[in-house]
Formats: sequence, structure tokens, C-alpha cells
Amino acid sequence: MYDILNSEGKASAPPAVYRVLDFLVAQGLAHKLHSVSAYTACFSGDHNHHAAFLICRKCGQVQEIDYAMTDRFHKDAKDFQLESTTLEATGLCGACQ
Repeated sequence: MYDILNSEGKASAPPAVYRVLDFLVAQGLAHKLHSVSAYTACFSGDHNHHAAFLICRKCGQVQEIDYAMTDRFHKDAKDFQLESTTLEATGLCGACQ
């Protein structure tokens, strides 16, 4: 079926790829960037963190940053058990400005 869709130019990545990506996200080795429907490797040594990203809308460069406000957001949630927080900011990187 995938071969037929692929020959017609309608194929997307096989479901196995998404299972692997979901596994990498669950293990803290990758992040899903919802705003651009993409994945990026996790470059933080601490895999139990709340991610913040700067995404260049021109070249697509993604930079993962330490952003204390995501930790503060989780603290301010008080009795609401947050499972994950991802902050995505889009703009122009230094090279594209």
C-alpha cells in the first residue's frame, strides 16, 4: 500500500517511523515541535526538563535553550499535575536577520 501511495506522490512516512520518534520523545532523547510539525534531538544533559526552543522561520534552525520560566510555570501550576511543557518561539536567527 505504501508503495502505491508513494508512486502517486501521496505517501507520508511509514507508521513505524512515528513509533520510533514517539519512543525517542518518551526517552527524553528528542522533542516534538508542534508549531512546525517536526522533531529535533534533545541536547540537554538532563532528560527530565521542560523544553524551550527558538525556531528560525526562514532557515528552519532550531535552538534548544534553558528557560527558567518553564520551570516556574510548573511550580505555579500547584496541584495541577503537568506532564510536559514545551515553549516554541518563532522568529529570525542571527544569520537570517
